[in-house]
Parts: sequence; C-alpha cells; structure tokens
Amino acid sequence: RNGPSEEERKFLNKVIQKHFLFCSLDENERQVLIDNMEQRITREDEIIFKQGDKGDRFFVIIQGTFSVSIDDRILKQLKQKQTFGELALLYNVRRTATITCTQSGVLWVLGEKRFRQCLKKLNGQHR
Repeated sequence: RNGPSEEERKFLNKVIQKHFLFCSLDENERQVLIDNMEQRITREDEIIFKQGDKGDRFFVIIQGTFSVSIDDRILKQLKQKQTFGELALLYNVRRTATITCTQSGVLWVLGEKRFRQCLKKLNGQHR
C-alpha cells in the first residue's frame, strides 16, 4: 500500500507540527514531508538500529513501544507520537543509541535524502 491513510496523515501532521525541527513548516510543506515517508511494521525484539550505525532515517512512532539503550543499558521507552533518529541525520553523526522494538508496532520513516531536501528547502526560507 502506498502512502499514509487519511487518519495516519492527520496523526503524522500533528506530530510533525510539534517537532522542533519541523514546527516552522506550513501545512503544504508538512504534507510534502509526509508524502515522502514510508511505513515500517516492527515486531517485538526487532532492532531498529544500533548504537554506532550510520544514521540515515528519522522515525515517527504510530504504535508500539521502543527501548532506547546506550552501552547495553536501557535508558527509556518511547511510545506512540514520539520520534527518534533525527540527531544522526541533523549532525551527520553515528547513532548515539540502540533502538529496539519492545512491543510490536508501526513506524513511519523519512529517509536521509528526502530529509535533507526538506531541510534545505526550510533553511532557504529562514535566512
């Protein structure tokens, strides 16, 4: 299936609207961002990415629970409406933590190329 449903679009729009990186986007720009996202179904114990991996995606949690661990110590749980993965994209650094799915769920994912295109466009507007 292609792209988010109407309901998912509303959900993603709300999350993105409140996100520090994207709060200056207008409605149209947010929709473009959402158009560029892909769904990923996750299952329990699945590792989304590992500490030290190259960061190439930004994630929005639609459902499920995900643990954040650094050096094999779980620091916190992430749930619906939370996001992760943007730091590695923003600063071009390796992943600073491991994210593991602890309760199967659904993520919407924005890849690096699209993310950069969106940021470039945004930076151009705020000079």
